Amino acid sequence: MNTYRIIRDNGIDLEFSAEIIGFAEGSQKNIIGYHIDSTTLTTLLLYKTAGGKYICEKITQNDTYPSKNKSRAIVSSGATQIYKFFGTGALATQLYKMAALPVQFVD
Repeated sequence: MNTYRIIRDNGIDLEFSAEIIGFAEGSQKNIIGYHIDSTTLTTLLLYKTAGGKYICEKITQNDTYPSKNKSRAIVSSGATQIYKFFGTGALATQLYKMAALPVQFVD
């Protein structure tokens, strides 16, 4: 296990010992008119602590407008909170597969 420190925009910083069990990264070109204005890189990380908790982290970085950079993270005890935090997009789905999270069944 490694020790990590997350500096986040949505709360106090987090420091914990864990393993990274899921990772996904993707970029999106932001177009204004007919030219590329900037590129946004999104990184999703899922950690599992020794105590069995999950840390969900989402980092968004804009290459042209640093003021738009964001770092959010939560502490989660289970899959429902993880799904709520990351959502159901392509990057999140890639993260879930890497982390081998269970499929969610609905009655």
